[in-house]
Parts: sequence; structure tokens; C-alpha cells
Amino acid sequence: MAGHKKAHHVVIVGTGFAGFNATRELSRLVGKTTEIVVINLTDHFLYLPVMPQVAGGLIEPRHIRVSPPRRLRKMRFLLGAVNHVDHGQKVVRWTGPEGASGQVGYDRLILTVRGVNKPAETAPRCPAWPTPARSAA
Repeated sequence: MAGHKKAHHVVIVGTGFAGFNATRELSRLVGKTTEIVVINLTDHFLYLPVMPQVAGGLIEPRHIRVSPPRRLRKMRFLLGAVNHVDHGQKVVRWTGPEGASGQVGYDRLILTVRGVNKPAETAPRCPAWPTPARSAA
């Protein structure tokens, strides 16, 4: 079966909760004629709702980290950041952390990139507003 082109191409950008679950469900539902490509800047995502338990020492940090390339087998994973989406050509261009770059075509594009909520940086300083944290370190 090597050398056969896939009929459908789905690109998923981001592997947070939405990207991970979209990839998992699509992998389960589509047949062998569909290629799923996932692009993300890291090869893991953190299960943030239990970050306070990690900070308190109740859970080890390794237990809240999920590796999409290890968990999701029916997809191709690209480590990199998307820097351009051309909807006319249906192409996503990406750049990897070590300078690699490329592009991948798609029939369907799913954007699941993380939103950034930083009110302490965008609004005037107020001691009552905590600065959001994404790390227990």
C-alpha cells in the first residue's frame, strides 16, 4: 500500500484540549483514505486544571503532561509553529524550532491554537489582579 496517495488531507493546528480531542475523534472516524497532520510548537500539552495539585506536591509533574505523538497513532506530527495560512492555495506553512520549515496542503483545516489571557499585561496595573501562571516552576 506504500506509494498510494491519500484522498483527503486534514491539518490540525494546536494540540491542547481541542486539538488533541479533534485528532483523536477524527482518527477514530475516518478511513485510510484520509491523512491527518497535526502541527504544534511542542510535542506535549499540560493538563492545566490540576496544576495547583502539582504546585502543592500532590501530583508529580509528569502525570499532567500528555504526548500527542505517542497517544495518537493515526496521524503525522510536525513539530513547529504555523506562520502562514493561505486559504486560496489551501496550504499551511510552518517553521520548526531548529530552523526546519515546510508546507502542507489541506482539504480541511482545524485551528485549535491557545488563546492568551493576560489582563495584568494589557490593563493598567492593579494589585488585586493576579498575573496568570502557566508553570509550577
